[in-house]
Amino acid sequence: MSEYTFKTPLTEADMRQLRIGDSVTLDGIVFGIRDANMIRVFDQGVPPPVDWRGAALLHTAPNVRKVGPGKYEPISVGTTTSMRMDRFTEGLLRDYGVRAILGKGVCPAAAPNSCSNTALVICL
Repeated sequence: MSEYTFKTPLTEADMRQLRIGDSVTLDGIVFGIRDANMIRVFDQGVPPPVDWRGAALLHTAPNVRKVGPGKYEPISVGTTTSMRMDRFTEGLLRDYGVRAILGKGVCPAAAPNSCSNTALVICL
């Protein structure tokens, strides 16, 4: 097992060095995304507000507290189950050049082919 430190935006060469079990530290921006973001981008055709080429994306979900009827206040952001985002993985690679997806749960079924063909790393 090797240890790496990479700075975002990530390159294809960075990702192709990695092997299963390696430890990776990221320096730079990691964008938090949730299923609502992906639906907006892929189903509604609204481009992301920033350039995701070489990006590391973290599957997130907001934690909120109800403070009144229909009113919530943010508490924190946590990780969410990555399996809910499976259908967007290929498009993130093909259309937006994302290089790393961080999340929790099991590796998406399509990941081995997508990862090897496009130099994407999925960290769970």
